[in-house]
Amino acid sequence: MLCSGTLLLVDGTDIKSVYGVIGPQLASESPPLVTAAFIAQLAMPGALIEISAVGARLAD
Repeated sequence: MLCSGTLLLVDGTDIKSVYGVIGPQLASESPPLVTAAFIAQLAMPGALIEISAVGARLAD
């Protein structure tokens, strides 16, 4: 399976906490491609992180 994801983090969010949650997936045999960016704010008031992910299963 091919996977990629984008993490948008509000400035000041502890990135170590975020990567602590997804770390096991990053250390897997087929890790996803992850892009992270710090931003000033999200559209949802009070939200600290937005996650967008795409997965595709290759035909056998």
